Amino acid sequence: MMRRSALIYLIAFLLVLHSGCSNNEDEWFISGMKPQENMMAPGLTVFNDNGNVSSPDLDPYFNKNVESIIRLHPSDEFRGKKVVLSAEVKTESVNGGAGMFIRVDGAYSGDILGYEDHSYGKVYGNSDWKKYQLVASVLENSSEIVYGLRLRGSGNVWARNIELKEANSLEVTGMEKPFITDMWFKTGTAPEKYEFDYGVHDQSIRSIDKVVDPEFAALSKYSKALELENKELELTAEIKSIDVKGWAGLWMRIDGIRYEGKRSYDTTAAFDNMNDRKIQGTNDWTGYKVVLKVPDEYKGIGYGVLLVGEGQLEIRNFRLRVKN
Repeated sequence: MMRRSALIYLIAFLLVLHSGCSNNEDEWFISGMKPQENMMAPGLTVFNDNGNVSSPDLDPYFNKNVESIIRLHPSDEFRGKKVVLSAEVKTESVNGGAGMFIRVDGAYSGDILGYEDHSYGKVYGNSDWKKYQLVASVLENSSEIVYGLRLRGSGNVWARNIELKEANSLEVTGMEKPFITDMWFKTGTAPEKYEFDYGVHDQSIRSIDKVVDPEFAALSKYSKALELENKELELTAEIKSIDVKGWAGLWMRIDGIRYEGKRSYDTTAAFDNMNDRKIQGTNDWTGYKVVLKVPDEYKGIGYGVLLVGEGQLEIRNFRLRVKN
């Protein structure tokens, strides 16, 4: 759902990076949408392998303001291997998202071979120091690894003990146990026409403006949990619908990887939004489920509940689990 805007941002980020940075791998650089306005005074302090990014109050939802401190590293020693990026991260009043990221670039401008980003809701709000790790594959035709610390929206984020190294088998399989992110976020073609409730145990979506099918909004989550290969995931929830003029349903999407030679591309491995068994009209509390199988290789799982057109949904007992 957000793939197009994410791609636009990545292209802009790449242009900023290569137009304004040298190739000294020991240096940290500033990058983002408005780095001078949001980070330079006094926002950025970097020393040794520690970094800080801060930003004034900005709209976090549409991620219009994304600021980063980045470092470049040649791919030479890591080609054909996996690398792990580790760091301890601390946040204060982050209302968009924050965290470490890593990107593997090819030889040509705009040639992105791999990308992992913890700032999409991985760390937010106020959190004490905690260690995080990302694993990325470095293909034989890669030229450079870009990594660093990123802040979306407003708040402060710090990182220390930042390290990039070759990943051993223990780190690849045990770096991050399967998790379901606690952060809800809004997606869709017209989320501004809906009102959302982000309760921990109960959620709701309600249209507050004239909405015409196929305009829709969704309450969404995203997980990059490991060790789910070839397992079946079951998404369940109880939903109560009130005067739904379009339709509604649970949705789940598994993002996969497609290979062409030495290049890899993002692809949709599996998807179900209940389009063939729509929730419509007014219905009392009813249980619904979506089941998808995870392929051998995947990048992440998006899931949630969507409302197309006008109406209202109440949601409770929302759960994603490995079936059986």
